[in-house]
Amino acid sequence: MEVDFNVSLTGTDPVSQPPVRQTPAAPAANAMSFEYTQALEQTLKETPTVRPEAVNRAAALVSDPGYPSDDVLDRVAATLAQNLGSQS
Repeated sequence: MEVDFNVSLTGTDPVSQPPVRQTPAAPAANAMSFEYTQALEQTLKETPTVRPEAVNRAAALVSDPGYPSDDVLDRVAATLAQNLGSQS
């Protein structure tokens, strides 16, 4: 198979044109720097996996027979019913 270039379409010889290099775009003003990412990773490493105060609060809520309140349960049920009804 033979391929012929038709230089009359572009008006220039495609072989003699140097490649055009694109300059990398500058980071956006709201882009985070690598240092911020490292600081976030360090903070995550230092954060305990289990927080005793959160576990104690959850245990207290679970043992409370009035939690969640009937009003909250009614609102959750209404929201679920509304969303289930809108899917059909």
